[in-house]
Amino acid sequence: VIGCWSVRRTERGTEFDFAFPPPEPPPFTTLAWRLCHIADHVLAMRVSHHFGDGSYRIDHTDYPASAEAALQHLDRQHRLWRDGLGGMDAPRWQQPVGPAEGPYADRSYLALVLHLNREIFHHGAEVSLLRDLYRCST
Repeated sequence: VIGCWSVRRTERGTEFDFAFPPPEPPPFTTLAWRLCHIADHVLAMRVSHHFGDGSYRIDHTDYPASAEAALQHLDRQHRLWRDGLGGMDAPRWQQPVGPAEGPYADRSYLALVLHLNREIFHHGAEVSLLRDLYRCST
């Protein structure tokens, strides 16, 4: 699609097309973009900030450069997120998530997990639809 957002190799590395706030209407996004969005902006950022050293940056330039690498990256980030949640004690689920979540700092970990589930379902469904459309168009 003309003007779509994707993951692109540049002289700086493998970069992710992104703008905040996004333009109106938002650009169409490729499968690569959607997989990296789930793996990085939904999961890896939270793994880093809530269970790691907090060093994740959205503007990094080492996004996966192939479908295989993107799927491996998604699997790894999901596993790290799941393991982090599994290590939480019962009281922590009700605690505020803190400044890593910006304006949602006062929300609980339970609210964060529900939000991330919606994000994963939403973008995962988009990935499935695009795969089906591609399969049916050839």
